[in-house]
Amino acid sequence: MKAEYIPKPGRSERELVDEYRGKDGKFQDPEFRADNPRSLFVGGVVPEGHIPLEMVEWLRPSEFVPRLAEGKSPQLFVDGSEAGDIIQGALGDCWFLSALCTVASRKDLLRNLFASTEYAAQGIYTIRFFKNGRWKYVNIDDRIPCSPTGQPLYARAKEPHEIWPMLLEKAYAKINGRCYANLITGTMGFALKDLTGGEPLQVSHKKI
Repeated sequence: MKAEYIPKPGRSERELVDEYRGKDGKFQDPEFRADNPRSLFVGGVVPEGHIPLEMVEWLRPSEFVPRLAEGKSPQLFVDGSEAGDIIQGALGDCWFLSALCTVASRKDLLRNLFASTEYAAQGIYTIRFFKNGRWKYVNIDDRIPCSPTGQPLYARAKEPHEIWPMLLEKAYAKINGRCYANLITGTMGFALKDLTGGEPLQVSHKKI
């Protein structure tokens, strides 16, 4: 059964870009701020094993991709999408990334999550997730937490110039309390429902 989508609520991407344009001329999300430690850590407290807060650099793909991919430009998708495209970073959100890998095997489901990329050049994406019985839309900017070398700290693609995994992870962090650390625990079934609008079914191998 095909999902019935509701129109995007609130202001348009064009309006958001015009109102929240940063010094680089691109959209800077006022709700999920790069200068707020709480965007990364619960209570703003750096967990053990994470690089110090002062070493985290929020960079756009246009800034870090050429450094990591021999001068290539960032692309949302490179040669389609596959379940093995995703590399987990320094965030314990394997439950979400496992669900994302499953969705990646269905190009139609994955691309459906990107509600709008019309103003991607201006640093804004609109992503949708299925929450509380309906599709909800979330706007994000494309600034990603990186190490001093420009390597994204959290989810990334095997192809260093492919950016869809990190954008979806950021959008999911925003819709779940505007904090990356809120993704540390969860269940794959919960994430699959949010990503597809479907109802996951568990099958016991003992009964097959």
